[in-house]
Amino acid sequence: SSMAVYHSFKTAKVAMIDHHSLIDMFWVWYHDELNHRKYCPVNWKWVIPPMSSSTNRAYLGLNKAQEYTLKPAYLLGRSPFQLETNYFGRRDTSKAMKKFENAVYLAIFFKRCIARIRARKNPLLIVYASATGNAAKYASDLGAILRSCSNVSFFDACGVNAAADVEVIPLIQSATLTIFVSSTQGNGELPSLSHKFFSFLFEK
Repeated sequence: SSMAVYHSFKTAKVAMIDHHSLIDMFWVWYHDELNHRKYCPVNWKWVIPPMSSSTNRAYLGLNKAQEYTLKPAYLLGRSPFQLETNYFGRRDTSKAMKKFENAVYLAIFFKRCIARIRARKNPLLIVYASATGNAAKYASDLGAILRSCSNVSFFDACGVNAAADVEVIPLIQSATLTIFVSSTQGNGELPSLSHKFFSFLFEK
């Protein structure tokens, strides 16, 4: 049955081999090494097949084989930290840890100071009047820049109910700075949809 499986894999051009075939090939190579070099290190538990291992001649034939390292060889060396400790001795890190703790405390202190400063941001109002959307975009970009140092609010002067919105007056009065961003049309006039709002604003 195993030959049929091998044949089907070979027909599909897929390489396949079982553990017993491998140990048979290793058995031949192992004795060839003994004849030429007189030694061959083997780890018995790694080369013996996991299934039906006692049926193979290598099971008893290699049970007294020894594994050892041939030198010179490429071996994993000690870490640089271990070499440093062996050469210089163990360093006193108490002072360094104390400085590190102080740095952490300073970082936490400055973080809290920055949070308090940001909490005290001055209110800023941007009133924009845009006919095609360009002025609204510039107002948004300006707000993004000023948001790091101020609490920015926006008001659309061309809104449907902008002229009747009485809440804009308290916003302007509470803001430390009010910025007007407007597009123009015709002979440098304000957008027509914002006329009612500005008339209402200047009356107030």
